[in-house]
Amino acid sequence: MDTTTAGLRVPNLGQVFSDLSVAPISRGNLTQVEITVVAYSLAVFTFTNNSGDAQSGLSQSASSSFDFGNFVSPAPLFGSANPLSFVAAGSGPLLGILHTPSVTGVSLGAGIGSTNIVDSFVITTNTFSFTGGADFAALASQTDAFTALPVLHRSGLTTLGLGNYSVSALTYSALALGITYSFVPESDLAWVGLPLVVGGWLIRRRMVAGKKA
Repeated sequence: MDTTTAGLRVPNLGQVFSDLSVAPISRGNLTQVEITVVAYSLAVFTFTNNSGDAQSGLSQSASSSFDFGNFVSPAPLFGSANPLSFVAAGSGPLLGILHTPSVTGVSLGAGIGSTNIVDSFVITTNTFSFTGGADFAALASQTDAFTALPVLHRSGLTTLGLGNYSVSALTYSALALGITYSFVPESDLAWVGLPLVVGGWLIRRRMVAGKKA
């Protein structure tokens, strides 16, 4: 994924209502969004003997990171220009995710040019929730549409020479996104929202009475 594509297409609340045929009486305003991101990184390392002597106990790691941008609504058409500034890790509503797949104890047979190919993967689950801000507003819209979550994958270590041997790495990645929308009411039974309404009214009445007293 790169900055020229729409990234992951995510339905806003209105699109969810439409897709799931939620009756108007059961619809309500968005109160919270919870996003679960399952990120997978695989690094395939190729160790190459440069000295001719057999070697053992070799190790190496690679970096694989995902940078998330802010939601864009409506989502651009697939392949259309979508210039965005990605949110730096730790500074936005969605954090960057860093993986460092690594291998240890790798052996190389004798002979210049002999190789050993090994791989390693990392999978993590990250959950984020928010109740306000621009990203929340993009998902809270009840005008049927998809928003775009831009994702940029960065990988490190292509080829590295270490004297007696060299190592290269190819990094692959995948993402799965789960999203939970919280809204009121959440049932076809309109009275489910009633306790919240009554509770708010009673609290307000008490506050007004207290001021008058």
